[in-house]
Amino acid sequence: NGCQSASSAATVVTVNALPVTPTITTGGPTTFCAGGSVTLTSSAGTSYLWSNAATTPDINVTTAGSYTVQVTDANGCQSAVSSGIEVVVNALPEATAINNGPVCAVSTLLLTGGPSGVTTYSWTGPDSFISDLQNPSVSASATASMAGIYTLAVTNANGCTDTATTTVVVNALPLVNITSSSSSMCKNDLRTLTGSPTGGMFIILDGPGTITGNVLSANGIGNIKVEYNYTDVCTNKETQSIIVNENPIINAGPDQELNFVFETQMNAELSSSETGEWSFISGSGHISDIYIPTTGVTELSFGENMFLWKVRNGKCEGNAEVKITVFDLSVPSVITPNGDGKNDYFKIGEYPGRVELIIFNQWGNEEYANSKYLNDWDGRNNKGAELPNDTYFYILKFDNGKIKKGSILVKR
Repeated sequence: NGCQSASSAATVVTVNALPVTPTITTGGPTTFCAGGSVTLTSSAGTSYLWSNAATTPDINVTTAGSYTVQVTDANGCQSAVSSGIEVVVNALPEATAINNGPVCAVSTLLLTGGPSGVTTYSWTGPDSFISDLQNPSVSASATASMAGIYTLAVTNANGCTDTATTTVVVNALPLVNITSSSSSMCKNDLRTLTGSPTGGMFIILDGPGTITGNVLSANGIGNIKVEYNYTDVCTNKETQSIIVNENPIINAGPDQELNFVFETQMNAELSSSETGEWSFISGSGHISDIYIPTTGVTELSFGENMFLWKVRNGKCEGNAEVKITVFDLSVPSVITPNGDGKNDYFKIGEYPGRVELIIFNQWGNEEYANSKYLNDWDGRNNKGAELPNDTYFYILKFDNGKIKKGSILVKR
């Protein structure tokens, strides 16, 4: 019909403007080292949407990347995406720290750091230790105070720093000693050395000596330098010098053989710088003066009589023996004075002094006497007459006071 209605009620359409594109404010440098962070803050909005899906007004960024944000206003309109903020995270240099330990006291203590090629190295440690070397030597003679934790800080060209630690152990040296009865000894002597703790080893560093186990032998005069080495966790050593002195030259005189003589003189030698002393070993004998080299000895007995002559030169001593053998006097038990040149005389053994001979018959009557007997009795009496064949008795008197008695058969 072509008819037109009346106009409808009016509808109001509102078109809201988009929010202003947000800006991002940084709370610090956007280039930093791993482990660091930066705070990014958006300009005002009702709600927020960051490129990392965060919805807070600000975000704390720890990883590298480009960060943007959009804001929504109260009308629900969303802004355009903000300009990106580039965050750069530089890698750390990965520090390493080691040492050459455990080390023993007084040995060299070394530190080794890494990596190579960084800008700076900074070591700190016990006993106020500091160093800017990559691989420093703490000491050529480590002490207990140097033990502990050492820290290395390394910084690369980007200014990033990493740290590492190493723990140093310094072991104490064992306490080593050599004990000896004296700092001197005599040539050809043996000396037992004692080292502590037990279980170490002795060696000769220098001088006229040899050592077997812990027994030192002095082979000549001079200075022997001995070292004792002991190892536990660590090794330590002790040295000792021992002076070897010359022995005195000993001459106690010759051995002697005596026939029915019970005293004699011993003839040793002694220099003016020496002292000597006689002593008795075996047999019997009385020494007149034990401190002089040439001295008498009496009261000897039959057989071997042994004496010792000891000499000291102030540092060493030595000794020698003298043997004095006293033989009994040989006396015949029968004579046959028949002029055949065999066993015609009463001959006693050799005696250096005067001898008196007295002959008695079996009734005790004296038949013959000679106060200076010379082995010339041929069975005659004092008048020169031949005695009959029979057994007679003799007395031999010696000028040393000894008397010898016995029987003699006269048989022509």
